Amino acid sequence: MFNDRAFSKITSALVITFLFGFVLSYSILFAQDDGPLADNEDWSSMTSNFFVLYYSPSANLEDLNRDITKRQLYFDQAAKYGEVTVKEEICQRLDRLYNRVQDVLDMYPKTPRINIKIFKDGDELNDESSKIFGKAQDSRSFYVYKYNTIYTSEGDIDDSVLIHEMAHAIIDHYFSVIPPETVAEILASYVDAHLEG
Repeated sequence: MFNDRAFSKITSALVITFLFGFVLSYSILFAQDDGPLADNEDWSSMTSNFFVLYYSPSANLEDLNRDITKRQLYFDQAAKYGEVTVKEEICQRLDRLYNRVQDVLDMYPKTPRINIKIFKDGDELNDESSKIFGKAQDSRSFYVYKYNTIYTSEGDIDDSVLIHEMAHAIIDHYFSVIPPETVAEILASYVDAHLEG
């Protein structure tokens, strides 16, 4: 039927076709855009160098920006003068905070982009906590390594909350074995206390 050369060509063509199909389906599954998040929830998003931030389409981005720029750190207010959009300013602020947290910890792990999900209120955050942990955590925010995601709400978010959770993400990605919760909490609190120092 087939000689060795013909069989080899057919096998090569099949392997290439399979790999092309796999790569195409992988890129479709994991493509990031400014559309809705999975789970049929209605989310808007923005992407920075280190984060994908998901928020309600009705969220007031100017309020969000104000909440994450309460602490005196190196940042500018360029959006007020029309130089950048509020989205761009939020992304720049998140990246600056992340870089500062890495500097304070002196840890620079290679991490995929970290998701930040901002729920409308504490009740929605507690509902998500129940889905993940089987019970509500009743906290202002939390980070889950398995999902590489920081969870918080519009009413609770501020730069201190984000700094604390960013520290958890960096710590968890830095060590080959995730440290005990007590150790991680001490390090995250250290970052919050020394951010401006």
